[in-house]
Amino acid sequence: MEKPGVLHVDESTDKVDHVKGEKRIQGSEALAFAVLKENPKPFSRRHVQLYCFCVLAFLCSTMNGFDGSLFTSLQAMTQFQSHFGVGIVGARIGIITGMYTIGGVVALLFVGPACDTWGRRAGMFIGCFFVVVGTVISATSVTVGNTTCSLVFSTWVFARLYIHFSYSSRDAS
Repeated sequence: MEKPGVLHVDESTDKVDHVKGEKRIQGSEALAFAVLKENPKPFSRRHVQLYCFCVLAFLCSTMNGFDGSLFTSLQAMTQFQSHFGVGIVGARIGIITGMYTIGGVVALLFVGPACDTWGRRAGMFIGCFFVVVGTVISATSVTVGNTTCSLVFSTWVFARLYIHFSYSSRDAS
């Protein structure tokens, strides 16, 4: 007895071939067939490596939320306002806040070619490394000696731009 088959049409010649023994499966049938053919082991070396990459990607995403909530709370502190010469509203606080978006837009020019050249892992590593460097720049933007408030403000703005440039390069990877 012949098994039902699938018709294949060669579009260049309009010839119809009948293939015996082939069955087209979809959806959950395809998953069940794949599991039967090659049973995945959830704690194999490759799966554990995949889990680690997923955790890293998750932590990369949490950086944006942490930075946004931290910066919002900083804006309300009087120490922050007096140190950087900003208020709750105004152009200076707008510039600092806008560096998030500006850094992301500027990164678009470099992220694509960098990831195409060196790959996603390198892009993610470079982005995370630059986040650390930007954090150091941000943390060291304090008044030292006769340093003026505008220099501290400029350093802080550059650090914000740098950090968000690296966020975009990390996220694009």
